[in-house]
Amino acid sequence: MKTKTLVALATFCITCFFRPCTVNAQPAFGLGVGYNFGAGGSRLGYSENNMWDYTHTPTTNTSTDKGVYGSWGQGFDIDGWFEDMLCECFGIGAELSYAHGRKFKIQDNNTYTYPTYTQTNLENYTGGLNTFSLTPYMKVQCCEYFGIMPYGRIGLDINLMNSMKQVYDRTETSPSGTDVYKEEAKLKGKLNLGLDAAAGFRYGLGGGLNLYGELDYRTSSFMEDKWTLTKYSVNGVDQLGSLNTSQKETEFTKNYSSTASTSTGSPSQALADKYPSSYFGLRVGVAYDLRGSNPKAQQPK
Repeated sequence: MKTKTLVALATFCITCFFRPCTVNAQPAFGLGVGYNFGAGGSRLGYSENNMWDYTHTPTTNTSTDKGVYGSWGQGFDIDGWFEDMLCECFGIGAELSYAHGRKFKIQDNNTYTYPTYTQTNLENYTGGLNTFSLTPYMKVQCCEYFGIMPYGRIGLDINLMNSMKQVYDRTETSPSGTDVYKEEAKLKGKLNLGLDAAAGFRYGLGGGLNLYGELDYRTSSFMEDKWTLTKYSVNGVDQLGSLNTSQKETEFTKNYSSTASTSTGSPSQALADKYPSSYFGLRVGVAYDLRGSNPKAQQPK
């Protein structure tokens, strides 16, 4: 059964590719926006609420943990593309995409109760992934029905740029007062490749203008490359200049070696982790056929 299906698909593609071009074979470009829902996600982190009681022996601890689940690929995107239909039902193209990821929040709240005083430590972390990618693709489209033309495409997603903006603040309260620490950092990701596939339809409005909608699936991951601290303050006073390079920068690799005499003037080293950023996306947009408004393009040669 699988062999027959593959043979039928290959015959269909070959027939489309080698058949003579028709009046529908034309270049087009478009612009779309959409929202991406996480696919193949995992636990991105967890929030904690801890209470330690030192007023009697033995010490008691009450803890509540809540996982934060999803994919870093969740969020809004904007996409621009250009394609050329080589024949009536087969074409090639390229898409440029910018994705602004959803911000995930993690909070740790720790309370320490002693016989004469109470100390608290509240930490908040917020992070979101932004990506810019190029996707060359192949497209197959069907005949038009009542002005609607279904299509499908598959391509290679090349992640040209991906980085997380991280915001971290910590508030410590004790008998000596309250201290507030604030940090902002950029976590750059390594270049990676993924698979992009979509199915959709295009509706002609006339004069070469079209509306389109599609369901897009993209496999992707985020692997750490370099972390850079960009802001650091204590009680509102900038303290970034007081930190050395090893405190402000970390480089991530799959393996590394270190010694106790490592210079503080060099970035710290750490093992890289890989996080999920795949998604299912819904997208709508407008497309324009470059020869759609040319009367001569409507006539067969």
